[in-house]
Amino acid sequence: MISFLLIIASFFSIILFDFLPIQRFIKTMFASQKASFTIIANKTIEDKEKQKLLLKSALKTLIETGKLTLFFFIALSPFISLIYAGPSVVEKTNFYKILTSLKGVFISGIVFLLYYLLKKKYGKFGL
Repeated sequence: MISFLLIIASFFSIILFDFLPIQRFIKTMFASQKASFTIIANKTIEDKEKQKLLLKSALKTLIETGKLTLFFFIALSPFISLIYAGPSVVEKTNFYKILTSLKGVFISGIVFLLYYLLKKKYGKFGL
C-alpha cells in the first residue's frame, strides 16, 4: 500500500513537472541575466539609465524566480500531501522517512525513468 501511494505521488509529480512551463521561465531568467551584462558593458548609456535598466532586469529576475519556486512547489505537492495526509490513510507511517530512504528514492527514480521512456517512445501524452 505504501509503495503504491509512493508510485502514484511520483507519477503525478512527474506529470506536473512535464506540463508546467518551467523551461520557459528558466530561459527568460537567463535572457534577463545576459541582458544585464550587455547593459553593464554598454559605454554609451549613462550610469543613471544603466541603474534603472538593471533594476528593471533584477525585478524581472526576482519575479521569474518567484514563479519558478511556485512551480516547483506545485510539482512537488503530491509528495508534500503524501507526507502530511498519508498518515491518515496508512496509520503510524512516517512517509517523510520512506520518501528519503533508499526505497523511496529508488521507486521515484524508476517511475521517472519509465515515464520518460514511454514518453520518448510514444510522444506527448494527451492527458
